[in-house]
Amino acid sequence: MIEKIKNNWLWKVAALLIAFVLWLVVVNYDDPYIRKTFNNVVVEKRNELAITSQDQAIEYKEGENISITLGGKRSIIDRLTFSDIKAYADLGKVSITNTVDIIIEVNDQLDVLEKKPNNMQISLEPIINSLKDIQVTYIGELESDYIRLNPVIIPNQIEISGPQSQLARVSEVRVPIRIDNAYDDVTVYVTPQIVDAAGREILGLEVSNNQIQVKVPIQKIKTVPVVFQTVGELNEAFRLVTMELEMKEIIVRGEPDVLENFTELVVPNIDLSTFNQETESYSINLNQYLPAGINVYNSDALTELIIEVAPLVNQDYSIDLESLSVRQLGDGLTYTFLDTVPLNIRLRGIEKELSILEVEKLQPRVFLKDLGPGVHTVEVEFEVPDYFEWMSATPTVRIEISTTDQVEDTTDN
Repeated sequence: MIEKIKNNWLWKVAALLIAFVLWLVVVNYDDPYIRKTFNNVVVEKRNELAITSQDQAIEYKEGENISITLGGKRSIIDRLTFSDIKAYADLGKVSITNTVDIIIEVNDQLDVLEKKPNNMQISLEPIINSLKDIQVTYIGELESDYIRLNPVIIPNQIEISGPQSQLARVSEVRVPIRIDNAYDDVTVYVTPQIVDAAGREILGLEVSNNQIQVKVPIQKIKTVPVVFQTVGELNEAFRLVTMELEMKEIIVRGEPDVLENFTELVVPNIDLSTFNQETESYSINLNQYLPAGINVYNSDALTELIIEVAPLVNQDYSIDLESLSVRQLGDGLTYTFLDTVPLNIRLRGIEKELSILEVEKLQPRVFLKDLGPGVHTVEVEFEVPDYFEWMSATPTVRIEISTTDQVEDTTDN
């Protein structure tokens, strides 16, 4: 038996080697070694807390996504998916150049031939806090006779946390509120928006409150006249020349049902008995005369009551008889004034009006109706304006009435 095995042993070894080589050729032909590149493989970030716990913010410059080239049997490579490839960077092992090695984990039968980039590049900056007021911005418009009051914001400030460079961009924190065609108070809960100077929203910052309550009071406005009521009597030695309010009308605000029956603002109890010639004006706060639920809108509630009080004085006037108007003289009659001295009258009023009075404006006149020839004493009548008081006795003149024939006879003689 041994002899048979030893016979032609070289040929037998050669045959075995040839068979092995043929087997390798067949196997590699059916399942060759190939390369495949996987792009945009997400790199897992591990141990970020090692940095952020030190109030440092991380900005990823490079290496959040990488491309990996793997080598291996086709049968293995072809079955690979992204979930079979693990790439991570341990941020607890940041180098002094702020780089972190990217580790690749795949099937042991595969070779990592290449990865781009090799490292994750980061930058660090301090995390800071900033307290910001919340600003309300409005979307839409109210009807022309409705207004919005100052909003109630809860809370009215929030704390923002984030990288120093990001917080430096923050211009304001705003909450947008839609108010178009609102007739009643608007109450909403809104997520605050952090924006830069150009109005662009800044993302990635942390805020102390994610929901802000905003109440916008809505009221109606109305324009009403301002009037006053007086009490008491002015001292007889004076006359009230002017009394008027500086503010003739005012805009008020309130709930629609309250404003509906409010037609004027009345300032009551202006006491005339307290006025004298030294009184020029006094201030009135209109707020004290507004009913509950109504307020002054967009104007000062203070106004002035303008007063002019002048003392009454007497003024004497002299009237020439020639200026008298003679009326209702009978037909065929003529007249002659027998008196030769002017008439004197006295009027009472305020000095500035008495001083400019022209006697002709009083229209002095006598009426001779039904008077025949002879001598008559006739009262002189005047047209005295209401703002003057007549202070003298009714003046009279003596008039002689003659017929036209008598006058002609006298002339002939």
